[in-house]
Amino acid sequence: MFCADKLSTVRRVLGSLRLDVADIQNLRKPDDYKFMIVTEFPQFEWSEEEHRFMATHHPFTMPFEEDVQYLLTDKARVRAQAYDVVLNGIELGSEYTDRMFKIRCLRLSALQTSRLKSVSDLW
Repeated sequence: MFCADKLSTVRRVLGSLRLDVADIQNLRKPDDYKFMIVTEFPQFEWSEEEHRFMATHHPFTMPFEEDVQYLLTDKARVRAQAYDVVLNGIELGSEYTDRMFKIRCLRLSALQTSRLKSVSDLW
């Protein structure tokens, strides 16, 4: 199988195809409950419409400590400390970050990053 398009489109199409094939093959059972925890989401994703990186979940998600250094220089490299609890492919809930980090993210979104010399300018 070969799929070519924007990464988000490829993921969406292949995810739907996976579910369709599972239904055709009777692999999904309505009374079978499968839980999963999804971790290490990307903090940002590129928006073709906006021509900039945008928060994957929301701007308040805490990045991994070792990735904070890339917030201003390499957003694609930053991973979020977030998780989703999933049941049979449906998100049940999520957990994100602490209050002070939310305030710092709001400051970042309000400032032009070109004026910042380092991430420590936010604190």
